[in-house]
Amino acid sequence: MLPRKQRGLLIALCLIGDMAIGASKCGTALGETGHTDPLIKWRESMTHMNHNGAAATTSQGRERTIKNQRQFMEDYIFSAKDTPEMEFYPAQGTKTKIIRTYHNDTIPSIEVSSLGSARELHGTMLLPVSGHVGTENALRWAKTDTYDIFLEGSRGKTPIVSQAKSLGLITAQEVILKLKKGELLRLTYYRSGSGGPSGYPSGRILEILWDGT
Repeated sequence: MLPRKQRGLLIALCLIGDMAIGASKCGTALGETGHTDPLIKWRESMTHMNHNGAAATTSQGRERTIKNQRQFMEDYIFSAKDTPEMEFYPAQGTKTKIIRTYHNDTIPSIEVSSLGSARELHGTMLLPVSGHVGTENALRWAKTDTYDIFLEGSRGKTPIVSQAKSLGLITAQEVILKLKKGELLRLTYYRSGSGGPSGYPSGRILEILWDGT
């Protein structure tokens, strides 16, 4: 396995972290919605919108970071013959503090604030295929996989995305997460071509804590 370089989550939060829900298939790609935002047009063929049919607020810098990390993740699948971790990019303007990043198989964790009474965290996830059993399988699964995303906590497992279609080696998924003050929740990623979060917790789980503001 090649060593991880700069983590996408860390890069994203450094760039945008301090700048001022029901289950859904989320099966509509950005390019099929007639979305005209020029900032995200570059990824229209690889993006599923959130359950409101929209994307998180973004910027040129945020999109540049997502684009660079997507390329790094694809390169990693081919060069390391391994699976990169999922990535989460909070919406532009979300206040975010890094509690723990990927390191020695620990689960990454963030704290968010300034969500207001809506209690909603908007963001973009980068979701990779499994690459640890060869690029031939990865390329096949890029076209045939489906995936599910859950928010897990004291209320149980809340489905965020159900049976969405893979849109390539890396799929971008827009999400809206309903949070609860002071409760540590887990954003988890299940993919049909892999064993799920239990087999790769540091790469398939993100812990999120909202401070209530």
